[in-house]
Amino acid sequence: MPGHAAGVRAKQIYSGDTGVPLPFDVHFECLFDDCVEAEAEVHDFLSAYRVNPNREFFKVGAEEATVAVLRVRAENLDY
Repeated sequence: MPGHAAGVRAKQIYSGDTGVPLPFDVHFECLFDDCVEAEAEVHDFLSAYRVNPNREFFKVGAEEATVAVLRVRAENLDY
């Protein structure tokens, strides 16, 4: 569920019934006013890297994932 600190959420996903074989490494964290919408936008941006169209897992490097998050963040800033 969005809205948690990234490290806390990574631990929850690994310890739950998600089928994740290894713990996640958190490489970057960014705050959003609407994290549910931001997550959906990042998923859209990374859609070409999705491992399975029915799961929220992506085969993408940390740098590309960070760029996706920063791009979504920049698009949602109020100037």
